[in-house]
Amino acid sequence: MDLGGVVLLRLGVLTPSRAYVRRGLSSCHSTTGFEIKRSLQKHYKSWLSFDAAMAAAVVTSCTLHSYATYRYGGRDVMDAQIPFACRNVRSDATITENVTQSLIREGIVVLELDDAVLNASELKSARQDVSAARHLLVTTGNDSNVRQDKVVRVNSTVILDEEKEGLTGVGLMFCVDLLRGVTHSLLEHGYIESHTHLVPRHVQLAEYGGDDGEHYVSHLDACLTSVWEMGLQSYMQSRDARGRVLTCILYLNPSDWDVETSGGALSYQHVGGADADADASTWTSISPRGGTMVIFDSRRIVHRVEPCYSTRHALTCWIMGQVDDV
Repeated sequence: MDLGGVVLLRLGVLTPSRAYVRRGLSSCHSTTGFEIKRSLQKHYKSWLSFDAAMAAAVVTSCTLHSYATYRYGGRDVMDAQIPFACRNVRSDATITENVTQSLIREGIVVLELDDAVLNASELKSARQDVSAARHLLVTTGNDSNVRQDKVVRVNSTVILDEEKEGLTGVGLMFCVDLLRGVTHSLLEHGYIESHTHLVPRHVQLAEYGGDDGEHYVSHLDACLTSVWEMGLQSYMQSRDARGRVLTCILYLNPSDWDVETSGGALSYQHVGGADADADASTWTSISPRGGTMVIFDSRRIVHRVEPCYSTRHALTCWIMGQVDDV
């Protein structure tokens, strides 16, 4: 029996005898009632076995998917909120019409120097909280040739990794809420490059130690690779990255950070620009001064962290959403 017949049978639309007719019973006029009954019992058992096998396959697939999502990825999706639930007064004051239009036009916007989003006391408080949380930082699961930073997940209440946690300080909490409020502020000013946004409850605190030129090679924050190229397991593991549409970064370094001596610049170019080995003049660099905020399209901006020679901290929130195909 075909799968359509199984479905109809389970729904009660198709009875066993009618299902058997579908198999050609109507052409067997000489078949006795006893033979028909035995044949029906045989086929009915095979249909149930097939049905049970299909159900087991679906359950197993869903279980594996759920486990892979929980263990390897999808955590941001699972605990995300709509932008309105994350609205923030300070974010609304920071994200203006001009900021939004620059982001739409260029794919990236930088708020620095006179436009820096943290004042001196706010930056000092946040940096103190970061120092208190450094023991929670752990290396990422990525190849050490790709990135050498240490990270930890932070929300408005706790700083946590897989095995330990600590309370988020007031200064760091302020920064988390500020970052999470950005999406609502952008939408209020007509941001249209993506839609159906979700804001994770957790953001990432990253530290580059600065001892050996720690860096992060050029990459996109959004994963645009198909399941056929990645394989099913890797594709499921990248669930969060596949949904990223906006990246919001807030730097928590000294406000007088000097890239000439400390390195650690964020260099970027648009998708389709020169390759990662091109001359540095083809890239635009941003100094990670404390209080600087960078917002960019996760699908359009290729970026890298240049080698660091001083301890460098960044707080990052990846906004998920949908993009209409052109």
